[in-house]
Amino acid sequence: MDMNWDQTATLAQLVTGAAAKAIGLPNVTGALIPGLEADVLVVRGNAAENICCITRTEAVYISGHEVARDRRITSEVRGMHPGS
Repeated sequence: MDMNWDQTATLAQLVTGAAAKAIGLPNVTGALIPGLEADVLVVRGNAAENICCITRTEAVYISGHEVARDRRITSEVRGMHPGS
């Protein structure tokens, strides 16, 4: 399956937005827009085309804070608690 950026972004929005609505949190999370909470996994490749790409992690962000890059925990995560 060949997907362009717009199709991949639409797929991600449908999946995350639907999940947020299903648990009653569409005004809290479910999209990458200012004011909403989000955790993001940045991978090398296109996970929509090849799910194995999720094993090639480039960076991880929790609540807008970078907590890992190139498979190393960043100093920012030290002392961070879930939900903070």
